[in-house]
Amino acid sequence: GRRQSKGSCGEEKAWSGEVIVELKGGARFKGFVKENQFSGQGEIELPSGAKYQGAFKADRYNGQGIYTWPDQSTYMGKFQDGQRHGQGSYQWPEGADNKSYSGGWKDDKIDGRGTMVNKDGSKYVGQFKSGKYHGQGRYHWKNGSEHKGRYKEGKIHGQGTYKYYTDDGALTGTYVGRFVDGKRHGKGGQFTWSDKSYFKGEFKVHAPWNGDLRSPDGELIGKYIEGKKHTADKKK
Repeated sequence: GRRQSKGSCGEEKAWSGEVIVELKGGARFKGFVKENQFSGQGEIELPSGAKYQGAFKADRYNGQGIYTWPDQSTYMGKFQDGQRHGQGSYQWPEGADNKSYSGGWKDDKIDGRGTMVNKDGSKYVGQFKSGKYHGQGRYHWKNGSEHKGRYKEGKIHGQGTYKYYTDDGALTGTYVGRFVDGKRHGKGGQFTWSDKSYFKGEFKVHAPWNGDLRSPDGELIGKYIEGKKHTADKKK
């Protein structure tokens, strides 16, 4: 779920300078107050066990800081008006599918250019929007498979290059062309197998649809017509 990290405290204060305050609800603040508001460096411990250390302005987290949740997940970076905003890094707790992220944030969500590392060893480097892969990026899997190209709302979508490897690291083939919702789809694509034979033409929902199948030296060895493979006639 979405992490809330807003820093408004809403407690009347009548102090200036450095203070230690026990807040209504059980939170505890230690740091600087200016004009009856948390302002400057400080730290706050919340009843949930969450903790923030860093810059405050007008009672909210503003500037560089570190926020730690009760499950020990951690954000380190810029805040604006109580939200993660700007450059920062986030570490997920043990057991999560994601491991770490470093890059841009906007309105408390991952947004802009960054790097996401996952628990399974895969890694994405590129553009994000509202917490999802979106724009130009590169995804690298642990076995060596790699996609470089366009993403849309978390899926491979648009022009790209995908290299496919087996689990033991052997290259099976390379596709260059268009993707729709994560699948090879569109005209003008080419899939080249590891032996350099290739299919060039139209793909539909991941599979060859209309086009030519050729040997490594370019000889026509077959065709796909509406998804059905036809072997080329051998002529002497």
